[in-house]
Parts: sequence; structure tokens; C-alpha cells
Amino acid sequence: MPDIKIKKLPVVAIIGRTNVGKSTLFNRIIEQSKALMSATPGTTRDIVYGTPVWRGKTFALVDTAGLDIEGKDELEQNIIRQIERAKSEAEVILLTLDLEAGIMPDDRRLINELMAQDKPFIVVANKGDNKKMRSEMDSKEWQNLPIKNFSVVSAKNGSGIGDLLDEIYKKLKKLKVRLAPIKKEEEIKVSIIGKPNVGKSSLLNKLLSKEVAVVSSIPHTTREPQDIHLEYKGENITLIDTAGIRKKARVERGFEKMGVRKSITMLKRSDIILLVLDVSEPFGSQDKHLASLIEESNKGLIIIANKIDLIKEEDWHSEYSLKIKKYFPFLAWAPVVFTSAETGEKVGRIYDVILEVKNNREKIIDTKRLEKFIKETARAHKPLKAMGVHHPYIFGIKQSGTKPPRFTIFIKEKTSLHDSYLKFLSKKIREEFGFEGVPIKMEVKNVKV
Repeated sequence: MPDIKIKKLPVVAIIGRTNVGKSTLFNRIIEQSKALMSATPGTTRDIVYGTPVWRGKTFALVDTAGLDIEGKDELEQNIIRQIERAKSEAEVILLTLDLEAGIMPDDRRLINELMAQDKPFIVVANKGDNKKMRSEMDSKEWQNLPIKNFSVVSAKNGSGIGDLLDEIYKKLKKLKVRLAPIKKEEEIKVSIIGKPNVGKSSLLNKLLSKEVAVVSSIPHTTREPQDIHLEYKGENITLIDTAGIRKKARVERGFEKMGVRKSITMLKRSDIILLVLDVSEPFGSQDKHLASLIEESNKGLIIIANKIDLIKEEDWHSEYSLKIKKYFPFLAWAPVVFTSAETGEKVGRIYDVILEVKNNREKIIDTKRLEKFIKETARAHKPLKAMGVHHPYIFGIKQSGTKPPRFTIFIKEKTSLHDSYLKFLSKKIREEFGFEGVPIKMEVKNVKV
């Protein structure tokens, strides 16, 4: 695997049984809607990361799935393992209890576990939305707990959150943990998308050499978009693992729809998209639908042809390259990386391709080189007459933008260029100057002679 550095911030983990308001608390603290909020128990499956800022410093806040899980199936066992890892890696733990529901046996068990280990924790009494609810703290049920100091908050209306952040800050400083100052660094935002069960979470785990997303054979295992910040060859990269996107008619439950909407939102946030395909199965309409969304997004793109370990044919590379080109002809400009997230084969190459695409998105071509190129191209392939009375005459060209690269063609007034000729010019620009992995935008301006 390549030499990557996952950016290490002090970690504060929110734990607690299901539906005590952990995701609402998480969202209130980081002041953005990042985790799914729903009245359905167990809505948060993955560990979700945020980086709140307090007193000019930042730390990593982690939201975990509910802890009242019996561990009956493969998915639940994976979730339990992740929660235990979050507890072990966190510098400070926020144990969230529910003032409205009262103290449950699982709450007592968790308090006893935390008291037995040598790690700072804060007991957060959530849902103190009004004076009546806050008065529950005086009841015998709460006073008989072995813990006497609580942070009473309302994640719903925000009361008590500032005091809670002060407590977190004090505990981290007492541990002499280096709180990171706020930095406005240029970073490459990379989304990993694909239909359910193509191996996105397994790919993310291999990219990081660490289990950060729930990996299961159950479709829609990942509901939460999550951000992982890392550094590679001096470049700051944020990896976003999104929920599997499925056609709306096929998504039955409300929180799955929420996850799909957030995944589509992630496309808008991204600079580069990794479209993960399962090459061990025929491509389908969902793959094509996703590819169309990406084409419309004007973002950088790398096609990840995953699960090559399941291909039986010996001479498969050229055959599957052709299949991808035939099925997605409108994405012919995107590089294809054949990988196995299961074995890790070729996964490390993805980082270098990300940097190549990033550079292509920002590339600026010198105007003199462009002028020379357009004169030679127009001389060899004269544009045909489109709308208008006269044949178009190309006076010049300039690059008018980046991210994605945009080129303006200047032609004689009262003439126009066929779309087919603009596509031809786009292809020739790509051949001459590169731009692999990024769409090229062309526009035409009429000028007076």
C-alpha cells in the first residue's frame, strides 16, 4: 500500500443505547446535518466523523450506532466491533443517556464499564428540553447512580451544548492532548459511489488499511456519508464513503431514501468521484443512471472496476476494458482502475490517479499553444456550415476556466458551429493536452470582423 497519513485529531466518541439522541447531539455539536436523524431505532449504522471547532481548536467527534445490539447477524457483529474500536481509540467518551426515558439496565452496565476503565468520560443527560425534564435529575433514579456530575443538555434546542464543549475542552487539555488549530488548507474531496453491494466500504477500508465502514454482504449496509481526512504525497485528501444509490422506486424505507439523497448531495461536494463497478456481474440500469448523474455533475471521475478476483477468464483485461467503454461511451474520458477490494490488488494505484485527475482539473494551457493548435486543427478539418448564412471561420481560442476546464472558441458573427464539431474539438484538445479524468466544456462566442 502507498504511504498515506491519516490526519490524527484527538477523538471524542459519542456512545449510548439506541435512540437516546446521539445523532441529534452530534449534529448540534458540529452544526451541520451530517448524520441521519430518525425515530427508527438503529438508524446510525456506521461510525460517523465530524470536526467541530471550539475556542479556536478542533477535534474529531465520532457518532456510533446504538449499543443495545444483541449481535445476532453478520452486520450487527461488525457494528459492535466498530463501537468497541471507537471506545478504545477515543481520548474522551460521551455516554449519552435519555432524561425522558429514564435509566435503563444497559445505561447502568455502560456506566460500570466506563468507571472500570482508565479513560475520561462525560455522562450527558440528553432531552432536557424544558424545566420539567431537567428536574428529573433530582429524582431518586438519577441520584442513586454512582456518577454525580452530569452535563444536562437538549440536543434538540441546543441548551447546555456550550457547557458540554467546555467540559470536553477541559478534559482534553488535562490529558495534554494537542488540540489542532483551525487550518484552511486546500483539499481534494473524493466521493466513493456505486450501487449497493459493489464493494465501496471494502474499498474504503483497503484504501485506509483500517476498518472504518461497516462491511457486510447485506445491501445498503452503509447509510452514512463519512469524511476521512488524510495526506498523500503532500496533498490533503478527504475521502467520502456514501450510501449505495438505488432507484427511488426500489428504496422502501424513509431513512434509506435519506441516505440516497445525501449521497447525491455528496456529488455536489466532491471534486473527484470514484464510480465503483462490480465487474463480476453484468452492468445494469442503476450503473448507467449513476454514470449519467456523474456526467451531469462536471466533476473529475475515475472508474473503479472492482472484484477482479472473481473473474475466471485468463485474458480478461482488454475484454473488460472494452465492455466498460461500450456500456459507458459518454465516459470514455475517464481512466479505469481494475481492483480487488477483497485482496487489495491495484487499490494503492488509486491515490496516484486521484492526483493526476486533480492536476488535470486545474491545468491551464498557454494561449499561444492553443492558438497554434486551433489553426492547425481548423486547417486540417474545416468546420461545416451550421445555422447561419456563411461558413463559420474560427478566429481563435482561449481557456476560460478550470474545474472543469472550459474553452471558448471565437467565430465570425452570424455563424455557428455544429455540436458534432465541438465534440470533435474537445476530443482533439484531450489528445493534444491530456485532461484524462475530467470533462471538457466548450462554448462559442461570435465576434465582429
